[in-house]
Amino acid sequence: MDSFEKALSLLVEFRLIKLEQCNTLKQILKLYYNNENTNGNNTVIDDGIHSKNQYHIPLLTDICYNGCSVRSEKSEYEFDSQLSNYSPGELQRLTIAAVCFYQPDMIFMDESTSQLSVADEAQAYLSLSKRNITPITIAHHNSVRQYHLMELQLMSIDEQTTMTTTETSQLKKWKLIKIE
Repeated sequence: MDSFEKALSLLVEFRLIKLEQCNTLKQILKLYYNNENTNGNNTVIDDGIHSKNQYHIPLLTDICYNGCSVRSEKSEYEFDSQLSNYSPGELQRLTIAAVCFYQPDMIFMDESTSQLSVADEAQAYLSLSKRNITPITIAHHNSVRQYHLMELQLMSIDEQTTMTTTETSQLKKWKLIKIE
């Protein structure tokens, strides 16, 4: 149950679902788990938000199991088929939310915020930072520099140089600088 709540909270944090949807799903999940422990199968839940709309627990069970582990062959919840429903920015936010869910010490990010607005990019790096996730970022836009302490700069050797191959191979082709 804690994992579901954590995942739902991240979806809200990254603006992929609304807070009201999150609260409704949490309510349904809590009632489902309570109901599962008492072996009731026909509980109906009034979500308190959508007027008279009610949810049957077996439907929720199907959604949760299809989304998590047990899959029927004809599930409409197949992950691959749902990817086309998201914009590139939503996919990037979803990916970073998943990283925040697992909380690794370090993450390698290659153009991972290129489709995000300035505000969403800031929020993404703040979310990583507050979870102590160190990002190593590859990007073609300078806006990501402000979220890092160090920068690795790769050097190219001037093609018109008269150095020999041996001399060239001994040159340092990178430098690590502190970002101020």
